[in-house]
Amino acid sequence: RHESPNTATGILIEEHEVVLMALKAVDSQGGPRSVSGVARLLDFLRVLVDRGHHTKEEHYLFPAVQRLGSPEASSLVDLLLEEHEMARTQIRAAQAALADAEAGSDEALMNLNRALSVYVEIIHPHIVRENDVLFPMVDRLLNERDQHELVAAFARIEAEILGPGVHERYHRLAHELAAGRTQSGGGS
Repeated sequence: RHESPNTATGILIEEHEVVLMALKAVDSQGGPRSVSGVARLLDFLRVLVDRGHHTKEEHYLFPAVQRLGSPEASSLVDLLLEEHEMARTQIRAAQAALADAEAGSDEALMNLNRALSVYVEIIHPHIVRENDVLFPMVDRLLNERDQHELVAAFARIEAEILGPGVHERYHRLAHELAAGRTQSGGGS
């Protein structure tokens, strides 16, 4: 039902899979991470996740859910919005430590790794909450017209905010990050 990529929730679930793939780069590396890989991961998280995915949710999906008037759905959306802000805080912390980590500061590298680890701790259960609780609720409560309007709004975000080919470029980057091929990949 909600697994269809032709629905708003189906699109978001597919994007979650790409995010989780990219985050394998954080999970799989226990020691010091490749700073160039981290720079590319942060770019992925800032652009594809925050500017693209979170914009779709915050500007379109969440308001549609809140208009339904379900107290359960509204309180869940409030929690999810709070988690988006918590995730952004960790991305800013990682970004702030990046230049010093690139310059060889062990303390900055520790701060960078800590911020990324906390980000993962926030995002994994967040994605589960969206996929397993919110999205089935959305699919039950939104009619076909609402779903089509959301899909069209998501397409506008892809075209106007991200731009042509950006989604595909970051999808490739997620595969590279998951495979650990970022050490010599440079920035994007």
